[in-house]
Amino acid sequence: MKNLVQQTINTYGHLDLAFNNAAGGGGRPKPLADIPIEGCDRALQISLRGIFLSKKYEIPAMLDSGGGVIVNMSSTAGLDAVPGKAEYVASKHVVIGLSKTAALDYARQNIRVNALAPGHILTHRLKDAPEQARERFRVTVPMGRIGQPEEVAATVT
Repeated sequence: MKNLVQQTINTYGHLDLAFNNAAGGGGRPKPLADIPIEGCDRALQISLRGIFLSKKYEIPAMLDSGGGVIVNMSSTAGLDAVPGKAEYVASKHVVIGLSKTAALDYARQNIRVNALAPGHILTHRLKDAPEQARERFRVTVPMGRIGQPEEVAATVT
């Protein structure tokens, strides 16, 4: 992240916008006690360390340029809970907590930090899932359909 931020500054002269999106570590749903320690560690490593390191290097660059906006991708799983997905839920709660803390730490220095928490989005994983699985997700969405990646992008921009 340090090198990526520096490369951005070298190319564009400053950093004023960052979108941090990472998830992983989760496998098939299973009760918390059945989740391997490595699976939990991997999910937290991706979200906790990924978001932390992103902001650690983005924020000083934004301070140098007078401010900016950071958007971190969480999930509705970061607001609620999902049975059988403890490692994913915990990792997305982490994103929201880090976002809130950074927002409080840097608001007066003209850096706005937000977390985006979409529901089910038609990513490559969901596209590859059987129709039955997609239908189970679709019926849980108030709009009655799975969201599109372009909708998330439009929210960020």
